[in-house]
Amino acid sequence: MASSTGEMIAIAVHGRAHARSFGLPTAGFTTAVSGAPDRHGNFFGFPASHTAERSGRRIFPKLVPDVIVDSERAPSAQADAALDAAMGWLRAQ
Repeated sequence: MASSTGEMIAIAVHGRAHARSFGLPTAGFTTAVSGAPDRHGNFFGFPASHTAERSGRRIFPKLVPDVIVDSERAPSAQADAALDAAMGWLRAQ
């Protein structure tokens, strides 16, 4: 659930004027699931629809940020390259 919730928040602001996203593409958990229980009570689900941004463009399979930044490859374990890139962009505004 946490991945899909975070992705839905990112999609909600994606494409807005004066908004930027930084980091890596999302996990791709933005589909709506539909299905039914089987005779043993197990739920059988399948993707029934996909999320779209405000312009109507479908987000599938993943939301790609405006600025790709790989924080895991930062020179220091304490550094957060995506946060640094975002802060730099904000300062320039």
